[in-house]
Amino acid sequence: MDWKTPLRNLQADFIERLKVNQLLHCKRAGNHSELTVISGDKLEELYRICTNLVERYKWAPQEQVFVNKLKSMLSEEVVRERLSDFVTPIVDDEKRELQIDFTVTSDPSVGIKVEAIQGNIDTGRWWISKEEAEKNAVIVCVWIKEEIKENKKKYDVVLAGFIPTTMSNGMNEAMSFGIDELLYGGGLKGYLESVSRKNPDYTNMAKEGFEKGDYETAIANYDEALKLNPNEAKIFLRRGIARYYQGDHQGAIKDYTEAIAINFKDPYAYYNRGMAKSEIGDQLGAIADYTKAIEINAKDAYTYYGRGKVLAEIGDDQGAIADYTEAINLNPHDAYAYYQRGKVRSQMGDKRGAIADYSEAVNIHPTEKKQEESKPLSLKKFQFETLTVNSRGQQTQRRFCDGEFFEEKLNEGVILEMVAIRGGTFLMGSPDTEAERTDKESPQHQVNVPSFFMGKYPVTQKQWRSVATLPQVNFPLKESPSEFKGDNLPVESISWYEAVEFCARLSQKTGSTYRLPSEAEWEYACRAATNLNPFYFGKTITTQLVNYDGKYIYGSAPKGKYRGQTTPVAKFPPNAFGLHDLHGNVWEWCADHWHNNYFNAPTDGSVWLADLAANESQFRVRRGGSWYNNPANCRSACRNACESSESYYYIGFRVVRNPNG
Repeated sequence: MDWKTPLRNLQADFIERLKVNQLLHCKRAGNHSELTVISGDKLEELYRICTNLVERYKWAPQEQVFVNKLKSMLSEEVVRERLSDFVTPIVDDEKRELQIDFTVTSDPSVGIKVEAIQGNIDTGRWWISKEEAEKNAVIVCVWIKEEIKENKKKYDVVLAGFIPTTMSNGMNEAMSFGIDELLYGGGLKGYLESVSRKNPDYTNMAKEGFEKGDYETAIANYDEALKLNPNEAKIFLRRGIARYYQGDHQGAIKDYTEAIAINFKDPYAYYNRGMAKSEIGDQLGAIADYTKAIEINAKDAYTYYGRGKVLAEIGDDQGAIADYTEAINLNPHDAYAYYQRGKVRSQMGDKRGAIADYSEAVNIHPTEKKQEESKPLSLKKFQFETLTVNSRGQQTQRRFCDGEFFEEKLNEGVILEMVAIRGGTFLMGSPDTEAERTDKESPQHQVNVPSFFMGKYPVTQKQWRSVATLPQVNFPLKESPSEFKGDNLPVESISWYEAVEFCARLSQKTGSTYRLPSEAEWEYACRAATNLNPFYFGKTITTQLVNYDGKYIYGSAPKGKYRGQTTPVAKFPPNAFGLHDLHGNVWEWCADHWHNNYFNAPTDGSVWLADLAANESQFRVRRGGSWYNNPANCRSACRNACESSESYYYIGFRVVRNPNG
């Protein structure tokens, strides 16, 4: 008997339930949400089971809740209760009893994955990694509501929604969903209808066309996607971006307007419409859109920069300078903002101020023009979503970003994605006020880092195998050195010398120079140039964002999971450069020798080598923390030493390459 067939049949029935509205509905009441059942007696019964499930946990002493197994097991138990008819023993030919795996299975038509979040249901996001989407058919999203009374915590659990993971086919990044996106309607309803009609994945086809620069094909596929999902704001937004790049600014404005009509709180839509309006000479309309975007999100430097340019065009020099100044305050390493402010100051007769701004722009990007003129690579564009959290680990902001990358083919079906990191000046190290810092991170000092390319993820085991089989340069390499096995898991249990050998073999194969990053390059990339917080997510991290030992906390964040091993790359959201896993998962080797502090450290972003006679020369720098460490070790400024010849199951690496090879 094929035991997978009856499980697939159960999944088919599960999808059919979704199609007939057997879901919960989110009803808005001001700034809050209320979950109610819209139809289905059985679902109402299951809803009661779900909400009653945690009665035995209510008002339990805090140390008995979430500190033990509740946080990791509660959501699984909820789904077993609510979907009990899907957890039926199946017997295969070898008479082994099997059940659905609620975490990950090898067959994408069988798996069900549970994602639980805690906090405000209006702002919370359920994140799905590429690995989870590939190995599961459905993501069940659970919301855990917390209430504190008399120093005890009470927990209610609600089923927020379901996501068929094939909605995410072909995605390169983690995807996130809010409560509105989980409702049976819009994109989810259209997707389910498209499944029944076996329609192509038009959204993914459009994304592929956009990344190749084929905007006409991208727009045509977005047209088809909108026929299936006519109320999906993101599709209108992305089609608008494709039209903008194609030069159809009026068409872009029309799409952005449709996106705003569906989601009037999306600052990214106003920002893009403002850019398009400025292109057609509608400066006042552009200013209005930029202003609206700032009202929604006052922390985006690009929006101030855009409005500043338009204000300068209409002769409002003081307004332009104010906006450029705010853009610089938010992003002190934005050479373009300094340059534009310098132009306005020059026109106003402020020659001294103009010279100061031009000088700062040149200091940040001294060779940028030369590098752009000699750029030898065909870069692809990609879009991604990043987020910010407060000191309690609660999400406060999310935004879309754009990046560029190129693909280095390692083997058939195996590529290395290298993200373009634009150079700039940043403050390296940690301030005396940063919690759990050490003197090894002192003194803080300014470093000017030239542009470079960096791997989007730590090197994976699949990538490692492709290079380890190439001809030896200096040292032999094991094809499978890692303790935790998996193609998309980061390679670990390798020494610094083995990481350098990987770079040497890759360089020999490609004709370009691949290497380990300098310590300054690594921290600059981790901070995404300008982030002065302990983490690129903000003042703290949670185990929903990073793989570390969740038994420990940083700041006021809650305790979380201890996974006890590495996790697949791209499971967690990226930073503002589009890079994943710089916090946690595995420590990453850097090229530098170890030094106990930053006195006399180079300020040009180069590798800091020690006197070979010094005792410390056998030690190299590792950065980023790991699954094995507490969150303080995952800070952007945290640095550690390790003997070059040592290998551990929590140390990996990623590679960099110079712009001109």
